Amino acid sequence: MTHRYEVAPPCWPKTASLTRVRSWFLATLVFATATACDRTPDRLVAPNAASVVVPVPFASVASYVAAGTRNELVADPSLVVVTTALANPEVALRAHLSLTGATLVDVTRIPHLAGHWIVRLPLGTASEATADLRARLRADDRFTFTSVAHRRVGSTDPTFFLNRVTVPFRDGTSRLEVDSIAGALDMTVIAAPDPARGRPWFQFEYSRRTERDLFAQSSTLDSSRHVVWAAPDRLERLDLASVPTDPYYGSQFHLKNALLKNGVPVDIDVERVWDYTKGYGAGGSMIIAVVDDGIESAHPDLSNTFPGFDAMGTCGTCPNDVQRGPSHGQGVVGIMAATHSNGVGVSGVAPEASYYPVRIADNNPFGWYGSPAQIASGINWAAMLLGAPILNNSWGFAFGSAGNYPEVETAINNAAVNGRGGKGTVLVFAAGNPSRRNIGEIQGVLYPATNANVIAVSAIDRHGDASNYAPRGSAIALVAPSSPGPLVQGLGWCQPGSQEDVLSLDLSGSRGCNDGPTLDLTGTFGGTSAAAPQVSGVVALLLSREPSLSLTQVRARLTAGADPWGLSTDFGAGKLNALFTVFPLAASVSGPAAITSPGNYTWTTNVTGGDAQYSYAWHYRNLGTVNWVHLGPGPAVTRNIQPSTMSFSLRVTVTSQWRSVQALKSVSNDQSQCTPYC
Repeated sequence: MTHRYEVAPPCWPKTASLTRVRSWFLATLVFATATACDRTPDRLVAPNAASVVVPVPFASVASYVAAGTRNELVADPSLVVVTTALANPEVALRAHLSLTGATLVDVTRIPHLAGHWIVRLPLGTASEATADLRARLRADDRFTFTSVAHRRVGSTDPTFFLNRVTVPFRDGTSRLEVDSIAGALDMTVIAAPDPARGRPWFQFEYSRRTERDLFAQSSTLDSSRHVVWAAPDRLERLDLASVPTDPYYGSQFHLKNALLKNGVPVDIDVERVWDYTKGYGAGGSMIIAVVDDGIESAHPDLSNTFPGFDAMGTCGTCPNDVQRGPSHGQGVVGIMAATHSNGVGVSGVAPEASYYPVRIADNNPFGWYGSPAQIASGINWAAMLLGAPILNNSWGFAFGSAGNYPEVETAINNAAVNGRGGKGTVLVFAAGNPSRRNIGEIQGVLYPATNANVIAVSAIDRHGDASNYAPRGSAIALVAPSSPGPLVQGLGWCQPGSQEDVLSLDLSGSRGCNDGPTLDLTGTFGGTSAAAPQVSGVVALLLSREPSLSLTQVRARLTAGADPWGLSTDFGAGKLNALFTVFPLAASVSGPAAITSPGNYTWTTNVTGGDAQYSYAWHYRNLGTVNWVHLGPGPAVTRNIQPSTMSFSLRVTVTSQWRSVQALKSVSNDQSQCTPYC
């Protein structure tokens, strides 16, 4: 085939468009634009065919200036960003790639911005092949933007440039001037400042004609005396502090577990919540009272504990300095409070909450014992005097019910009704470890977990199955991951060969169990004692963001957020899920409810909660029918409504991770010519 060369249109707009810009801006544009034009490639046009732009291969080193700082970049030809309205651009991309000699590895949707996709080519793809692909995509009206990924000099992480540039203007710049500046650069204003959404700037979108020069355009804007700074919008790798770097975090299966049960990971899904809170909110640090046998505040992996209360009245310092080991309270507090990313130990669910130990029991040759009166005084002190919003109770009476313990029953009910200024103290209780399911002995929930005012927590193992010791009963609110439980009586916590396998804090040195990867950790903690503090920690994360929630609302958020797991008498509402508890998934549909004239109408999904990465499925159903008809994916849907169109209902299903929620919208056709009936 014979080809002819045609000079590409200059990247500088025609002179007529410049008349819209005042002279103060013209002077700042000329030099930068000339530099950009130096990069503008020629294009090759095939006769009797649509234009196919084949640019000279892009430079391997590029840069842009933002806030006066030059950002040096190295191109990565194996990664390309495209924008398209196609629901899945893979087929179209493969067709273009087949003409370039390159192959496709995969295509990944970018959740940060609608219509953006990352196209991954094999490592080592020649820059000429990538340039050819981008040129072909620019000639295809289905694609509105392409950019090659770059990495910053000295970094191995790619930076993905998106179809927009961010521009805060100086005070006194009018909207007319903003529009004129955008027009002079052949850009479109797509977003204006919106302080309520945390956006104090404008955003411009590149045109198809000039997107190849996005670095020059952004630098041109940055140089204007009417612009505070300008920068191309992009995705860069974040080193999230929310994922702890503690050496044994990877062994804490209750926090991070690759094992699945019915397609759902068997962990409490807390990492994304840590991006927003770790237990410290606008009102300060959330307080959790650890009602147990005391802790060791001086442990190297604890940093947020405070002087507690000795309900036993025998040792004022013992709540914070356990005198003999092992310490049950130490294992409990470690699950909630272990410091993040301090180079030692493990990670807690809510490390920025504040922890006050309440000593209600001690171990003797017969086991752990406590006085109901002293226990009640400990609950009263924590809830009514300290004012702790949350009380973790990883204990229960081995025998009896509410009638046997009026002191404790009264203290619990008083805290639940009058605590937190009438909102109700959140009392989390372990459901107990009375069963031996492997031989068919399944016992009921232990008191006080049977009290209707507390949140009773049972346990599953790392595979998602009910733990051997787990009780059965309607009092169970939900479950959390813990140990499988001993198959042989006596092989429990601190016992060699134990099936208990939750990693938590031990007394430091040689005073504790001495059965973990270090002397400061225990590797045999477990039972519902280990499940309850996970729930208490998640409640601290929740209340740090929404402190006005009542006890009833907290319970509702926990149970609604839980992953369904099985029979309610074994699993309550399901497995604890921190993400969906703190950020409930919800959706609604906005758009017209009544149509009075023919035309195209659009309905949009409004979604909150979850992990902010959503997929959508739209359906409609005509009035008086039962079958739903599929419309398509995407956050919005458009239908053409004519007088003959029947009134209908819209339904959108939004999925985040493994959870889905639906939203409905009824639409009536009220056009006067509506026939036969609408």
